[in-house]
Amino acid sequence: MPRFNDREKEAIRNKIIETAMICFTTAGIRKTSFEDLTRPAGIPKSSFYIFFESKEALYLELLFAEVPKVWQRVQSAYEQAETAAEKIEMLLRTSIEAVQETPLSQRLMTHPEDLQYLTNRLRPEDLVRQEQEARLPLIQLVTQGQEDSIFIDEKAEVIAGVLRSVTMLILHKDDIGKEYPEVLELTIKLIAKGLANTKV
Repeated sequence: MPRFNDREKEAIRNKIIETAMICFTTAGIRKTSFEDLTRPAGIPKSSFYIFFESKEALYLELLFAEVPKVWQRVQSAYEQAETAAEKIEMLLRTSIEAVQETPLSQRLMTHPEDLQYLTNRLRPEDLVRQEQEARLPLIQLVTQGQEDSIFIDEKAEVIAGVLRSVTMLILHKDDIGKEYPEVLELTIKLIAKGLANTKV
């Protein structure tokens, strides 16, 4: 096994990440080999494990790296809207737009086989961690929104689940067919109206 100094390790790790981002978003995780990831860095594929626990762990690291930017964009849109229903609409619209425009998230949404591949190969504890990390900011926003009389009085986890389910419509775009834009638009309006606190 080759040995690398700290500077070499950092350079190689960055090159693997750069390569992985391209490969995962174009070919997908299933079709990306260890050789694909290590060849541009000039190391043997057996050296991959010096830098990452697994191909799936690398994928998750890149996926989570996208989250802060996405969440900042969603929060900004939410805060700029005025009424409760408008805030929830903006939250949903911006979330969907962000998923569609963020390379790895988009890949998972448009290629369910990649999502299934990840699900089958990740350890249960990693999946639990992923789910918790993905839900936490939204649950916190809903909890604060309830204190500010934006959302109805329901469990924050349940409201967050309803909001996240709307983004899942992207997975069924082909099943819904040509009416998808209208279906998505009406769903956003109905969910926003239903979750908005109208008692204030």
